[in-house]
Amino acid sequence: MSISATPLISVYEEWRRETLEEGAAISVGDWDNVAAAQGRKILLRKKLESGSLSHVIGSLGVDDEKLVRAFVAELIGLERSNDAALAAKRRESVEEMASMDAAAGNLRRVQRYGQPNESAWVAYS
Repeated sequence: MSISATPLISVYEEWRRETLEEGAAISVGDWDNVAAAQGRKILLRKKLESGSLSHVIGSLGVDDEKLVRAFVAELIGLERSNDAALAAKRRESVEEMASMDAAAGNLRRVQRYGQPNESAWVAYS
């Protein structure tokens, strides 16, 4: 890796660390750390988009370009993995909510069944 590619690779390495941290937080349901990692990645994206690294991208040699492409491919894979993990957690949450809604409905029916009907008691008096 040439010295000119170092700043760009540094940002990608930081992105990788944040994405791995985000994935670990997703797996344990630590949503505060997920949000924090996503916030830090937004800052990294802004850094990449700001133009401060545009001179680096234009000066990459063939080997550096291959390295950058490999990094980007890895990051895309990690992001897709995190996206799939988030989708799975969301599905689990939706299923759990449906189960809780069903349990609440059953409880309401049991409560209604257990309450005496006043009109029936009037008929016996």
